[in-house]
Amino acid sequence: MRNKLYFIIYNEKRVEKQEKIDCLLLIFLRGENGISCFATEELPDEISKCRFTWILNTNFKGWIPQTVVDKSLSTGLVNFMTYLREHLNNMQQSSI
Repeated sequence: MRNKLYFIIYNEKRVEKQEKIDCLLLIFLRGENGISCFATEELPDEISKCRFTWILNTNFKGWIPQTVVDKSLSTGLVNFMTYLREHLNNMQQSSI
């Protein structure tokens, strides 16, 4: 039996009439998001768990040291997963 896979794929949204505001964006733009993805995979022996994979494609641009970027991203990912687990637990509790 194959495990079920679910994907959410997203990309940054460019605003309309981009050419008119490109000069303003260059002043304030600090980074870009490329195509990224959330993927969940059902675990065969654990009905209440799944494997969650987040493929993040971000370019922060600028002169931020890589160690700062790595620490910030890892903290952000841990926080995201903490809040996601809390939300899913609350959903499960309210359905009982």
